[in-house]
Amino acid sequence: MVAIGYGVKYSENLDSLILVAGASSYHFIEKAKQNLLENGSKDQNDICEKFLWSGAFSSSDDVDNFFSIMAPLYSKSVRDDLRCSLFGNRAKKYDYPFSLLNIAFSSNFWLFDYTRDLKNILCPVLLCSGKEDWINDPCFARTISHEVINSKLYLLDSGHSVLYDQPEIFYKITMDFLGGLKNEYLLN
Repeated sequence: MVAIGYGVKYSENLDSLILVAGASSYHFIEKAKQNLLENGSKDQNDICEKFLWSGAFSSSDDVDNFFSIMAPLYSKSVRDDLRCSLFGNRAKKYDYPFSLLNIAFSSNFWLFDYTRDLKNILCPVLLCSGKEDWINDPCFARTISHEVINSKLYLLDSGHSVLYDQPEIFYKITMDFLGGLKNEYLLN
């Protein structure tokens, strides 16, 4: 979302832009809540209400617990393989900066909307989104793709965690995109 904001405001500084699992406005939160109600368990709804929507994480342990419970919604491969502990442990392993989540969900995410300005992004844009992304529903990637003239959208068989669910496909798409740009510059 930060990259989208940068692209909208400073497109002239970019040769290309890669956007993964993002949204161009705060409306993603309304859709995420709807997706959670439709597809989430009671525990998942409860933990989002307790910590995420209000930005109320108080420790890395809170974040670890959150991702352990939410992992099946964030990652299709975790859900399919029932390897939730692999995903959930990342918070403790990296000492997740929970204060950033708190700041975002208690203020900033409720304000931004770049949708009308997406046409200002003039560089080539690669968009990758998960077909089953609960928090940044793929409808937002479709909107970005529709509004950004020089964009290519890939909807992968994944949740929000595109890199975790489909790493080989994501890297191939990215390398092809960057390789095409390199070839374009060599031709000019």
